[in-house]
Amino acid sequence: MTFAAVMKPKLFYFPVPKNAGTSLRQCFFEIENGWPYREMIINGKTIELFHLLATPGPFQPAPEWDGFLKIAVVRDPISRLISVYKNRVQHYREISTADFTSYNIPTSLPKNPDLNTFIDGLLEYRKIPTIAHHTNTQTHFLGDNIDYYDRIFRFEQLNEIETFLSDRLGNTVKLPKLRAHGPSIESERLSSAMRDKATIYYRSDYNLLEKYYDPSPVMTHV
Repeated sequence: MTFAAVMKPKLFYFPVPKNAGTSLRQCFFEIENGWPYREMIINGKTIELFHLLATPGPFQPAPEWDGFLKIAVVRDPISRLISVYKNRVQHYREISTADFTSYNIPTSLPKNPDLNTFIDGLLEYRKIPTIAHHTNTQTHFLGDNIDYYDRIFRFEQLNEIETFLSDRLGNTVKLPKLRAHGPSIESERLSSAMRDKATIYYRSDYNLLEKYYDPSPVMTHV
């Protein structure tokens, strides 16, 4: 079962890493509980929101979703990949602090890759579990039929999901902007060869999202 079954407006939210998931977790937690989430300590362990509302694994429909409005946020696959790089690689340093030997990653790969090197070596860097999780395709989390969902929201238009939730709940809903850590990266830094490689890797996503995105280099900053 996906983590966000919001009973009050009767909807299921299907999360995808780097598609505003942390902001929506916070939003749905407050809708359900009436107060903003704050970290808890239980038996000496810090419990963060993603421990309570975890992103599920591969998409599998379940009968308990019937009767709920099913929604998801989608994002341009290459823009999402660049966001992974700036947040998980540059900010959280999940590659530079990883033990390449334990993950069987060639030591010839740099531990502080630039954007193009990261994409070129993505299959090797994905041996690191957190990198794999955040770079999994959107089809991994959403399945291969976009028409399964009642509402799809583009990442660039999150104000629409605010309006949607506000209308259903009868009060104003605002999404907090979270997990935006990392330097601004211009898409022009991505070489044409690596753009092509990323497009091929995320071909299933572009097929899924053909009504929303195409692989043309239209991004500015992420």
